[in-house]
Amino acid sequence: MSSPASFAYRPDIDGLRGVAVLLVVLFHAHISFRGGFIGVDVFFVISGYLITGLMRRDLEAGGFRLGDFWERRARRILPALAVMALLTLLAGAWLLLPEDLERLGESAMAQSLFVANLYFWREGGGYFAGSAEQMPLLHLWSLAVEEQFYLLMPPLCLLLARRAARTSEGLAALGRRVFGALALISLCVSVWLVRHDAHSAFYWLPTRAWELLLGSLLACMPLATTEPRQRAWVGIAGLGAILLPGLLYDAGTPFPGLAALPPCLGAAALIWAGRSGPAARLLESRPLLHFGRISYSLYLWHWPLLALAAALSPVLVDADSRGVRVGLVLAAWGLAVLSWRWIENPVRARVVLKSRAALFTASGLVLALLFAAGAGLSVSRGLPERLPASAVRLATATAAAAAWPDALEAVLDGSAPRFGHPQAGTPVRVLLWGDSHAKSLVPVLADGCAQQGAAGLLVAHSATAPVVGFHRRSRHGLDEVASRAWAEAVLETVRRKRVPDTVLAAYWSKCHGREADTFGRALIESVRLLRAAGTRVWIVLDVPVHDFAPPRALGYHALHPGLFRDPRDLAATPAAHRERNAVMEALRAQIEAAGAHLLDPASLLFDEEGRARLAVDGEPLYADGDHLTQAGSLLLKPLFAPVFTP
Repeated sequence: MSSPASFAYRPDIDGLRGVAVLLVVLFHAHISFRGGFIGVDVFFVISGYLITGLMRRDLEAGGFRLGDFWERRARRILPALAVMALLTLLAGAWLLLPEDLERLGESAMAQSLFVANLYFWREGGGYFAGSAEQMPLLHLWSLAVEEQFYLLMPPLCLLLARRAARTSEGLAALGRRVFGALALISLCVSVWLVRHDAHSAFYWLPTRAWELLLGSLLACMPLATTEPRQRAWVGIAGLGAILLPGLLYDAGTPFPGLAALPPCLGAAALIWAGRSGPAARLLESRPLLHFGRISYSLYLWHWPLLALAAALSPVLVDADSRGVRVGLVLAAWGLAVLSWRWIENPVRARVVLKSRAALFTASGLVLALLFAAGAGLSVSRGLPERLPASAVRLATATAAAAAWPDALEAVLDGSAPRFGHPQAGTPVRVLLWGDSHAKSLVPVLADGCAQQGAAGLLVAHSATAPVVGFHRRSRHGLDEVASRAWAEAVLETVRRKRVPDTVLAAYWSKCHGREADTFGRALIESVRLLRAAGTRVWIVLDVPVHDFAPPRALGYHALHPGLFRDPRDLAATPAAHRERNAVMEALRAQIEAAGAHLLDPASLLFDEEGRARLAVDGEPLYADGDHLTQAGSLLLKPLFAPVFTP
């Protein structure tokens, strides 16, 4: 096997790129590989290996220049990226509603500064959240991580080369020690942060650097001395370590952390094994070589198409239709081939932008244009004047929950946020316990409290079940230890403040996951504990849920009624609602026997035609597929009349 420092062309690595991009694309399109997001991690290992190996080669030959390095990176990354981003901005200006266009502009600004990962981290919601599917430049977070890595690695390698020149230790040996230590530190940070803040762990360079550094470490390894048969088995194991997580992982898998180790080690094993054995022959097959060569352009183009379709679904296209998703992937493939042929190759081969000065000048101008265009869309708040005021008003509905951030520390300290009558010292009439769906009910409960001159307490945390002894597994909620402490703090608050009524509200159909029996027992026990604490217990069932965002759909329909379908014809039906809430319905008798009262908002949210009501008098009732607006919350006022009746 040749030295990693020689870096002759490796078709098997192109094939590995093909595997990685197919995993990502098929995952994003919901066609296959529900854990296909690990393809990005494979890319990270490949990138770290190639970039560090090329720098090692040049440093050992005495010919490394930062200008050469940045020119190679610019030729590889910027041309296709710039064309895709600018065309996506143009498409967004034509197709997107103001709020979505504003966010698209902000993400373009962030990418022009190579900090898209930090922008999407700050935006919240998360890579696996439903809203993420409608952000056309979300996929650029991974490019930003690589670009930040490229900023740091050349100076580090130069320092290592200088130290190696002053000592008897070779550059490769020194690199192994330094890269290995840094990778271990980064992995430990990733493992720790996944448990405490999975959202940050996903996007930050410090928690992803170990994946790139694993490739860097591999580029500093000595020549392989094992037999081809042994390397063949290593290659097979490596391929399995990539494909199995791609099949077995899903959006609920804590990631990256330890879960990222198998695919990253698998990628490293395949690179190390070289062109030996059946795994290498598979990687060098013509289909995988083809997708490997166009992998960068395919990665760039597939996501904007899917995201724009999701934003227009279901009123123009049904993004959940398998046929539509396959068609979008094929379209992305066609665009990728064109991009590779007419943008990537000419620039890399110096057919256009032949000189470094021309390349850097063009790159600077394009990045400045991208920043300026994004800034314009951000400052103008998405150019709302493009659209009729009625469409904008419908599309910009705000969730009632948005006014109430999570307040873990306050609740644990016994000082939960108050609502209702504003005067300090007002007696507490009701405590609302739940997740973001509970926050959506604050307006209606606050109205009831204010009418009685009383106050309410809110103890709600996103994606966390209001149940004692049960942990909802979600990357957006509290971990098991924190959720246990949270539940105990709620019980103590109910006892200490002698709360007359406690309302439990949550996205119940998401709470139980695959543990319906355990959840049911814990919910019944929670009712008993609350009743023992002297409070009446009210459980609010789920509102009708939609797989699309009703305000956006209403806005599009108001914009072009002849082009966009009426979303009221697509709203949830009672049958679908019952099916989604089968677990809670099955628990109804036990809940009531334990002493709780059930409140079902469906009675007020379905119309006479058997569809969920999306708007009343031009006011949207939903802010997204499952969270109520203030108007939607206040519509439930009759439902809570019994709560305020002694």
